[in-house]
Amino acid sequence: MDTRSKHARGGASERRFAPAPAGALVRWTSLLTLIAAPMVVGGVAFAVSREVDAEALFGLGIGALVLCSLVLIWWTARIENYRVADGRLVVKRAWHSPDFALEGLAEIRVASDALRGALRTFGNGGLGAISGWFWSRSLGRFRAYVTDAARTVVMRWPDRTVVVSPERPHEFVAEVRRRVVANGAEGTLRVAR
Repeated sequence: MDTRSKHARGGASERRFAPAPAGALVRWTSLLTLIAAPMVVGGVAFAVSREVDAEALFGLGIGALVLCSLVLIWWTARIENYRVADGRLVVKRAWHSPDFALEGLAEIRVASDALRGALRTFGNGGLGAISGWFWSRSLGRFRAYVTDAARTVVMRWPDRTVVVSPERPHEFVAEVRRRVVANGAEGTLRVAR
């Protein structure tokens, strides 16, 4: 899904890019969690109906709470789209939509190996998305908002690096580059192919 629209204010155009379909890690992590959660909740319901001792019931209740929390994390971690508008990149998510000014963007490139060897320092490793803070030798410290590790785009500013995974990475790179050039910052932007 790639959509173009006009903002109500001022007529500035925006372009939305669908996230890449879930890669194997996101798909399997999400699937296993979403299957396990109802099973544990069902186990708690069964235990309550059988009058199991309080200690076992407490343990099952904690398990159900943890798994229900994981379902909530899955729902809030999903990436709805990447929006490029008004000189900004917005990562649209259910709960919190981080945004990044395109001003000062120094490099943008398609890099299908961006997450290879990356260590998660804080974040989500595949439940709904691969998101949070990561570190790798090649990128240093970076933020990731990824649904498929094989379709990633690296965006570098002097003070930060962001990795995203739009469904059409090359179109995304071209659109961001076009917008940066339109804002007169072409001299600072390096585009690798």
